This record gives sequence, C-alpha cells and structure tokens, in this order.
Amino acid sequence: MVHRFGVYELDPGRYELRREGTRIPLEPRVMEVLAYLVAQRDRIVGKDELLARLWPGQDVTEAALTRAIHTARRALGGTRDGWIRTVYGRGFVFAGAAGTAAIASPGPAPRARRLVPSVAVLPFADLSPGRDHGYFCDGLAQELLDALGRVDGLAVASRASSFLFGPSADVRAIGERLNVSAVLEGSVRKDGARLRVSVQLVDTADNYRLWSGTFDGRTADVFAVQEEIAARVTLALGAVVKDAARRAAPRTDADAYDCYLRGRNLCGRPSGARLEAARQLYRRAIGIDPAYAPGWAGLADCDTFLYLYWGAPAGDLAEADDASRHALELGAELAECHAARAGVLATLGQAAEADAAFRTALRLKPRLAKIHYLYGRFCFAGGALAPAAHALERAVALSPDEAHLWFVLAKVAERRGRAEAARRAHERAVATAERQAAVDGDDERIFYVGARALVALGEDARGLEWAERAVTMAPDDAVAAIYAAGAYARARRTPDALALLERGVDAGFRHAAWLRADPDFDPIRRHPRFDALVATMRPPARARAIVRAGARRPA
Repeated sequence: MVHRFGVYELDPGRYELRREGTRIPLEPRVMEVLAYLVAQRDRIVGKDELLARLWPGQDVTEAALTRAIHTARRALGGTRDGWIRTVYGRGFVFAGAAGTAAIASPGPAPRARRLVPSVAVLPFADLSPGRDHGYFCDGLAQELLDALGRVDGLAVASRASSFLFGPSADVRAIGERLNVSAVLEGSVRKDGARLRVSVQLVDTADNYRLWSGTFDGRTADVFAVQEEIAARVTLALGAVVKDAARRAAPRTDADAYDCYLRGRNLCGRPSGARLEAARQLYRRAIGIDPAYAPGWAGLADCDTFLYLYWGAPAGDLAEADDASRHALELGAELAECHAARAGVLATLGQAAEADAAFRTALRLKPRLAKIHYLYGRFCFAGGALAPAAHALERAVALSPDEAHLWFVLAKVAERRGRAEAARRAHERAVATAERQAAVDGDDERIFYVGARALVALGEDARGLEWAERAVTMAPDDAVAAIYAAGAYARARRTPDALALLERGVDAGFRHAAWLRADPDFDPIRRHPRFDALVATMRPPARARAIVRAGARRPA
C-alpha cells in the first residue's frame, strides 16, 4: 500500500519515502514510526502505543521515540506542527492539510513467496545491563546466519540485507522486501559469565510465531546455544541438513571467542585504525587458544589488508603468511582459512596459487558473498574480466544491499565495454549507499564508494560533496583518499585528483595493480605524476624476499 500526501509518497513495503519522485533516506525505525502514524491518520496515537507497537518487549525510553519523531518531521520539511502534530499529554497525530493524506492505488505486485523455506536473521537486541555488548549480539546473529547458510534447502538472506532492519521491525515488510518466509529475531543478555538468549521465529505472511525459545547458561556455552537454535530453526522450517559434520562452528575458549567477535565486528567497517584494533584482538584470541583457526585467519586478513592498503611494513606480510599457514593447518575445512591464504598469495604476486585457494574457499562456502567479492576483486586486478564479472554477479545476488559490491561490478562492466550494465550497477551502488547511510551515517566507506558511483552517473557536484565528506570523516585514511581521488579524476579535476592520490600513497596505499585496472583513473593515467606515484609502490618481489627471510613484526 502506497500513501500520498502533498508532494510526498510513502511506500512502507519498500521502506521508501519520496518527495516529488526523489527518495529521502530514512532509518528503518523512523520509517516504521512514520508509516504507523500515516496508517492511523486522523486519530491521536499515544506514546505508549507507539513504543509497544514498534519496540515490543524492549526496554526503550521515550527519548528513542522523540528522536524518531524529530527525524521524521525533518524529512517532511521540519515543521513541528505540520504533517506530524503533537497533542500535549496525549501523543501524536498525522494530520497535515485537509484532504491531502490519501491512499494511492496499489503499487507493483509483491514478489511471489518462496516455495522453499527461507529466513532472514535480524540483529539481536542487546539487553545486557550496560547495553555494551552489541558486538556480541551481532556476532551471535552472524554465527546463526552462517550455520543456517550451510543447510541444504534453506534460503538465507544476506547479513547486509537483514541488518538494514532493526530488532523487532515489522516482519511482513521484511518478508516482502527480502522475499523470505520467516524472520528470526532475538535478544541477548550477557552479565558477566551468565548468558541468556531469547529467540523467536515468525512467519512473515501472517505474523504467526512458528517457534520461540529462551536459553540460559554460561558464556562458555555459547556454541551449544548456537547449535541448538540453528537445529530448532531448521526443524521449524522443514529444511533438511545437508552435512551434519559441517554444521557447527569451531569451538574455543569463551574469552578467545569474545575477542574474535570483537575483532570481526571491527572488520565489518574496515579502516586502518579499526583493522589495527581488530588485529590486536585476534592476537589475544590465539594467545588464549593457539589452536583456534578462525583467529589465525582473522589475523592473516588484518595483516594483509594493513600491508596492502594502509602502509603496514612488509614484516606484517610475513606475519600474514605465517598466520594463514597456521589457519590452514588447523582449519583446512573452513572456507575463511583458504580465503585468508588466498589474500596473502595474491599480495605476494602468486596468482595461480591464490586462484586455487580462492576456488577452494568458494567450494567450501559457495553462499558467502564476501569470498565471491574478494575473488572478483582479485580477478579484476589481474585482468581476468569474465571470471571477475561472474564472481561479482554472484556476490550481489547473495548480498544485494552492500554498495561496494555493486560498485566493483560496475567497474568490471565498464572494462568489458558493457556501458548499460555499468550504469545500472552504479545506480544500484548509489541507491544502496543511500540506504546504508540512513542506517549508519558514521561509516566513511559508504560515502567514498557512493561518491565515485555518483560521478560516474554524471552527478559530479553531489559526488564530490560525498568524497569530501569521506576524507573529512577519515582524514588520515589511505583508502578514503584514494577513492576520493578516483571521484575527482573521473570529474576531470586533475590537480585535486593527483593531490589526493599522492596523499593516499603517502598514507600507505600500495595496491598498484588495482590503480592500473580502475577505470576511474583513466583521465589522469597518462599524467607523469600518476606514473611516478604508482612506481613508488613496493613490488611483490620485494615483499616475497622479506617473507622468505622470515621477517616478523613484533607482537
């Protein structure tokens, strides 16, 4: 159902608010507050009703509701007594000018419900006393998502798509948006060594609870809790386990696992500072449990990315080589370990070996978008455009709500001469970046990715504004500078592009193959300063020599 009022159009099913056809980004919870008020227009809706309807079972103060109302008003022009009017002591009413809030004719028909069991795992609510275990909640939801993703006959929405919705969002809207038959939502209360996880599985067609459960125990029991929830959800959805031996995540000490989750949470928004913090956490994890393969793989990833993009010394690549070998020795059945090894081999210039490691990782976990994405980047930098396109198309099919996946797919399409496909991918990158920015406006990567896609679509002014926003948010970040340089190069602002490129190289960016492959730099590729900057990057041969010598960065 689409609602039209004045110059605005609200489509709750698509989580979209438009003004004269232009989409206005809103956080999902703000959208839900606005949609509820519009649906209940011409009557006063009390604060208690809104809190009960939109934050059911959660300990939420009126401040959250006040913020949502304020944000919704600002999106609708900022007038306090305009569309959303306060009735003091009673609540709020969606009123506006007489006769302007009308229900439009139905929009496009919703997608057909999946015939196979399908589920979206929402981020778990943090009910811990200090509300400071969000990383643990996200980690638990991710582990459940991974476990369910290994179940034959069960379709699982990607993390990026599911996490656009907050805990206890409207499940019917989620079902329509993500085309899933059920939603798994829950909460975590972690108090010292005690752990309580409450979950429920809800049918998106009729809001019927298919199953619910509460699990109490110690933090050390988290793996048993994950397995139990995954098994119960699988049973409730009628799916069949394909390979029971691969169902469980590797077990470790509870403190090591806590460090691992903290590290992985930081890696979800990569920057030099966050990856360095993640690396320290991975080192602590394997210090507690030296046999924990995911910890070694995480350490290898951090070392590799810090070397390649953020100027870490070559000794870090030696540590990455060592860590990735340990990871494989301990977890040869884990896709993440093979992917970590592939990243090291690619950085060392051992393309054939890296390709084989990536393919093994994809065989072990074919539905993990991140590995398809990394393999696509590897192929693109190496000039293998057809495999790059295939990998990135698979990545966006698995995780369509991540802007950087669409962005790299657009580059591949450009290099292949597929102009229309490149345009569509850039449009998806921008639309996805806008949605992500509405949820998390503090992530600079959203803006530097969106900036270059905007310029590619001819929106130079807005694109360069986003580029400046990114480098302002992360002034010392090499990747932010390089991506901003690409936006300026594409906009034919050569002096600015070269200055930012030099800034990024000085800050440690050394992925020369990527700069040579990236079409955004075509306008300045023949400039003498461009060649000189690329030439300063340390070639793989130098790194290989240091790795062979066994150099190590002190822990």
